[in-house]
Amino acid sequence: MIGFVAAERRDTMNLVSADKVLTVFIPTTPNPTSGFLVLVSPSEVIDLDYTVEEAFKFIVSCGLIGKDLEAPRYLREPSV
Repeated sequence: MIGFVAAERRDTMNLVSADKVLTVFIPTTPNPTSGFLVLVSPSEVIDLDYTVEEAFKFIVSCGLIGKDLEAPRYLREPSV
């Protein structure tokens, strides 16, 4: 899923084990004016090297337009 981090909040409802939660909007494709709002732990989020414009192009095009991303370092390095 690709989403936009809207805010960082204190977890006053004890939803996750962390002190903070991120409010993330996950738009639907090809119409990004609707979507889902989720609260997630910061450890569950992978920061992509996309501008907001690039992310919207990716979403509206159903994933056809977008740059190739390098896998996060923890996925590229062999586990010891």
